[in-house]
Amino acid sequence: MNRHVGIGIAALSILAGVACSAQAQTKFENDFARFADPEIRREGAGEARVRLNRMEHKAFDASSLSNLSDWVNGAAPTADELKGKVVVITTWAGWINASTQLVSRLNAMQNEHGKDGLVVIAVHDGRRWEEMGKKFVADNGIKVLAAQDKDGKFRASMQIDQTPDIYVVDRAGNLRYADIETDSLSAAIEKLVAETPEVASKAPEAWLTKLRDERTNAGRTRDLAEVHTTQVKKTEVLNVPFAAPDVSEYEKAVWPKKNIEDNVQGAGNIQGSRFPVEFGKTETWLTPQPVWAGRVVVLVPWATWCGPCKAAQPTLEAIQRRLREDVAVVHLSGLREQRLTVQRYLTENPSELFEVYDNDEKILKQLGVNAIPHVFIISTDGTVRWQGHPAQPDFQRVIDQIVNVDPGVKARRSAEQIYIRARGG
Repeated sequence: MNRHVGIGIAALSILAGVACSAQAQTKFENDFARFADPEIRREGAGEARVRLNRMEHKAFDASSLSNLSDWVNGAAPTADELKGKVVVITTWAGWINASTQLVSRLNAMQNEHGKDGLVVIAVHDGRRWEEMGKKFVADNGIKVLAAQDKDGKFRASMQIDQTPDIYVVDRAGNLRYADIETDSLSAAIEKLVAETPEVASKAPEAWLTKLRDERTNAGRTRDLAEVHTTQVKKTEVLNVPFAAPDVSEYEKAVWPKKNIEDNVQGAGNIQGSRFPVEFGKTETWLTPQPVWAGRVVVLVPWATWCGPCKAAQPTLEAIQRRLREDVAVVHLSGLREQRLTVQRYLTENPSELFEVYDNDEKILKQLGVNAIPHVFIISTDGTVRWQGHPAQPDFQRVIDQIVNVDPGVKARRSAEQIYIRARGG
């Protein structure tokens, strides 16, 4: 069969081979938040999020505020009046409680940081401005600038799709954050009011440097001998297209015995079944994604508050180092903790593993995870060959056995050797 093998997990639908330039560009733009202040959580996904990412770190057009009308607490601010200020813009509507609560919160923040140059602009829905918007401002002592977006032109210019949405402009006049989560608001304001205009002006160059470095690292390939003898990043592996083994090859392979039921109670027992999760929809990668093709995946749900998870990490990192050409060890976080907590932990405790955050615990629930750490070992055809606890005595032996018999691993290795010989290696 002459078709390309993917991750080995069909649900992930990532084909072997190098992505085209447009796909690669979209990937990096979609991963933008990893470079541009990853502690500030953005909302949205897919193409909509990519469009918002493209707006960030570019000059905010203050003239767009002229699309707003019926200002209270002051007139529409000009570009000169906003120069050197940190500007928070939020959409709201008098009948949406979450948005009115946000306006009250921003009012308090402006009271606290107004002396530091914080300016808040509350953009009301074009409907019911007089009876609900203005009334709320007057009745609740709101002092921030407020206006209505009568015809929706401002919302369209900022690609705003819901209420409330939050945008933040830094002291250099650049739109630093487009559509962030409410939980990240305080962190965003504290970060930007602490910056000088000079520091803020260097932010675009800083994230572009990180982006270029990431592209370089992700695109680098090394001969296998060099990879085995030097200390390199986990993204630096060969990514060579190869023909997928036939299903019969997987059926003939001698896989390890399934773990006994007593050792699989930390999640739903799916040994021998196709891995049921489709990545690419609800998760957020905190590191570059692995090169999946022709590699065994070791997926490990964990949490920063979990002592046994931390105890297992040295073992998992040793496996990643030893089998980095053939295995991708993936830490899956998100069980009863916020992404910012995980990101902060990883900043203070760098990991050699691939790290992915499960938004809203959707993946964890689908896998039936109820105790951590737990391990799913997935062969290149997308089948869960073994699951259990990383502290089990036979855990590493099982991984070695799966790697040694996996037809996809063998096919990838063969293609890599041909590639290296063709390069004169």
